[in-house]
Amino acid sequence: MRLQVLDGGPGASPEDLPHIFEPFRGEGSGAGLGLAIARRIIGPHGGSITAENRPGGAGFAVTIVLSATASATAEQAAGGPNPPC
Repeated sequence: MRLQVLDGGPGASPEDLPHIFEPFRGEGSGAGLGLAIARRIIGPHGGSITAENRPGGAGFAVTIVLSATASATAEQAAGGPNPPC
């Protein structure tokens, strides 16, 4: 499964982009823990998360890729399906 979130803002500065998954890095009120936490959750489940500026200054893109196999393995390790949120 692939999920992509796009925005139409200015994107990340060239100085911040290499550090986008570090806690409390970045510009403005959005700088915090969100992407750092997302990476720590997604990685151990066999997925990946990337972030990049969209071409032509058209904003920012975050892409999450999860495999069905990794999801089933995590479910088995937890002892069954996860309860709904």
